[in-house]
Amino acid sequence: MALVVFLFVCFLFKDADLRSWKTQLRELQEERNATDMDADLRSLKTQLRELQEKKTGQKSTKSVSKHLSSQPFKMYECATDAEAAKIQRDLVPADSQAQCDEVGICTCPTGSFFDGFHCREFAGSSWEDQFGTLKKKWKEVPAAKEVYGSDGIATDSEGRDAEAEYEGDVPDPGRAFSAQILKKSDQEIEAYWDGMMADDTFTMFHASIFVGKRVIDIGSGLARQTLQFAIHGAHVTFADVVPTNLEVIRRVARAKGVEDRTSYITVSSVNQLGKDLDGKYFDVVTSFGSMHMAPRELNQPEYHLLASHLKTGGKWLQLAYPLQRWIDMQRGDLGTFWCPPKDKQLGVAFSDGWWGGDGCRTPFAEWYEPGKWLKNMKPYSFSMNWCGGIGDPKVHLANEFIWFDFVKLG
Repeated sequence: MALVVFLFVCFLFKDADLRSWKTQLRELQEERNATDMDADLRSLKTQLRELQEKKTGQKSTKSVSKHLSSQPFKMYECATDAEAAKIQRDLVPADSQAQCDEVGICTCPTGSFFDGFHCREFAGSSWEDQFGTLKKKWKEVPAAKEVYGSDGIATDSEGRDAEAEYEGDVPDPGRAFSAQILKKSDQEIEAYWDGMMADDTFTMFHASIFVGKRVIDIGSGLARQTLQFAIHGAHVTFADVVPTNLEVIRRVARAKGVEDRTSYITVSSVNQLGKDLDGKYFDVVTSFGSMHMAPRELNQPEYHLLASHLKTGGKWLQLAYPLQRWIDMQRGDLGTFWCPPKDKQLGVAFSDGWWGGDGCRTPFAEWYEPGKWLKNMKPYSFSMNWCGGIGDPKVHLANEFIWFDFVKLG
């Protein structure tokens, strides 16, 4: 409390330099851990935002409800290996060719992939062109403000203005086409991004500990969280399959004066990504909602490539979909809420990718729990720092997302 009073007195007697306030914010963040960043930090962040608005003469973010303010948040336990394996095995039909192991990984004959129930041939499927399929979907990106709080996840997606359609497609709620965003002026794009940027306790804590670190962000989208890392002092390489997504990030970074701490990779294949990463090594890999959106069999080489460019002792921070969310979607009241499954009798398959909440055009989504992730990374060795599920009670999903924090051992 004394710190807040001191800063307030300084504000009364001097038009504080904005960079000084940012320094104080960063120092306070570094002094506190993830569970300790409470009233003082939130008060200082509020004062910082007010000072920014006073200097620029305009609001730095869109108006959102009080429920979206930063606050402590709770997470739920992740599934054990035995729990995950049993649940997955019980859902595999007797006539399936898939063989499931002790952590819930189900393997298929060469040339096919597991869709949650059966083995499907790559030949003739959209996954013959992995990155083309991903690019076709992920030109439409999440564009709502999300905050982790005591009640789970809060979002302003329902209250946001409808986004413009692009090439005849209308975006799902809380999403936008990056090519459409690029039609805005630089000032408009910055204000648009400010309205969705993550500034909750979770994001700002990681922004504080990543200062000076080299981060690679895979599947960046609009970098609602990860551009914050660059703004607060990290060097971030943004990698995405959609060039217009990266161009939005680039223009925001330029407006924020941090373009020199950012770099960009358009991913068209694993081989091409490997060439772009040649000789580069990172302290942190972030994957916030991207590395579970294609069959595990296709994603594994990319996982291993990224692991080879993560320094020993480096952090891998990932957001994915938990097993429980997929199980919840097998129930008719939730499973048919967004889109009907392709096989109503069998259930919601991974190829019914909308089950993760990303819209009917989503081609694939696969669940991950700690044991499945760790085994999928072999021969690279990781240790888990923590894992937790978090959800939005408004849609009856306690475990809507799962977060992993791993450290590379070798």
